[in-house]
Amino acid sequence: MDQSRNITEIVLALSLLFGSVLTLGCGETADSTASVAIESDSESATKLDWPSIYGPNHNSISNESGLVTTWSEEGPPVLWRRPVGEGFGSVISVDSRVLLMGRYGDQETIECLDAETGQPIWDHSYSTSCQCTYEYSTGPYSTPVANDQFVFCVGAQGQLHCLDHASGEVIWQRDLFSEYEIEPRDWPFAGSPLLLEDRLILNLGAVEKNAGIIALSLSDGQTLWESTNQPYAHTTPTVATIHEQQLVFVLAFDGLVCLKPESGDVLWEVAHRVKDPRGMNNTNAVSPVVVGDRVCVVSGPKVKPGFRCFQILPDGSYEEPFDDIRLLKSQYTPLVPVGDYVFGLTPMTVGGPTLKCIDLNAGKISWKGKPNVGRANMLAVGDSILMLAEDGNLAAMKINFRKMEITSRTAKPILKKPCYTSMALANGKLFLRNEQELVCLDLSKE
Repeated sequence: MDQSRNITEIVLALSLLFGSVLTLGCGETADSTASVAIESDSESATKLDWPSIYGPNHNSISNESGLVTTWSEEGPPVLWRRPVGEGFGSVISVDSRVLLMGRYGDQETIECLDAETGQPIWDHSYSTSCQCTYEYSTGPYSTPVANDQFVFCVGAQGQLHCLDHASGEVIWQRDLFSEYEIEPRDWPFAGSPLLLEDRLILNLGAVEKNAGIIALSLSDGQTLWESTNQPYAHTTPTVATIHEQQLVFVLAFDGLVCLKPESGDVLWEVAHRVKDPRGMNNTNAVSPVVVGDRVCVVSGPKVKPGFRCFQILPDGSYEEPFDDIRLLKSQYTPLVPVGDYVFGLTPMTVGGPTLKCIDLNAGKISWKGKPNVGRANMLAVGDSILMLAEDGNLAAMKINFRKMEITSRTAKPILKKPCYTSMALANGKLFLRNEQELVCLDLSKE
């Protein structure tokens, strides 16, 4: 950890220690000894790329330090803008390249752009006939994942492509919905793959084939294992090493699954799903996050189950240290864990969504407030949490476990509403998109 990072954390810790105590509605106060710990235990943490949705650590936390996270009402400097296709999939950035998916007419296109200029490097297109039942985008919803050699993308109808990172040439492809006889549901396929060592892990949802979750070889796309009979959700698997054991966690359609990545063997499953009488929100759409030896999941906004925390024990089993699902409901915006706290936004309510800071050690809400950002997507960098508001504005909040502290907000939207897509941050560049445009902002001091 560099010197500037240490100074930042010392300053924040002192501000938390000597700041005024916020009295909460429930009669509790936050832990004044808590400190920020934005660190990573993954090998990719040494790089400043953003190789998958939610970043290098799968938790919406950037490894970068020393960036500018407060600005005037005009917002950070704009490096470039360019038009993009439809879809809610996010952006990734690897080796000074930007990768994203978009729909143009009856074609889904994977685009590779120069991160410095936004100029196209290559693209690859294929046909689609996907239609969303509801008045939302027809996709694609999934986000690519990449390493130095390959780019992997899943389309709205389960079309999986492995492309050469340098040229965009197709290395291999599979039509997963056709192969596994999966009937499309109301929403386009939205789960993104987890790239783990020599394999891709995906919540495919092939119930009849007992291939709810699958692993594929990176080199040739061959199936390595198939596991569970859970339908697909709009979530991405995450991986963690806990008690010296590597585990993969998948919040599938019916609940949370913990399995071994090398074999697909399921250690345990826990039911966890909301039930919407209209059917519109009958799917999980917030990916799990790992906080030390704990795994947190949340769903909403309809009938149960809300927020849950599972503590992993040395034998791989779990226990729930607290049982209060009312702490948070969240529809699709990601959880952001910092230290022993988790930040999350509720769904749309009267007065707008509520931002909550949850103390995992106490199992209670540390604070809650109305940031006026709608169902914003968030990421943490340095001592701040950045928020792309639903209306296209950009806001920043100081990481504070005792009160909401908004430090910056643009006076005008950076993008046209609605903005439903997660942000990406790589090498000082913040990437934001809607269904018409991609914008690159400069957060570097220079």
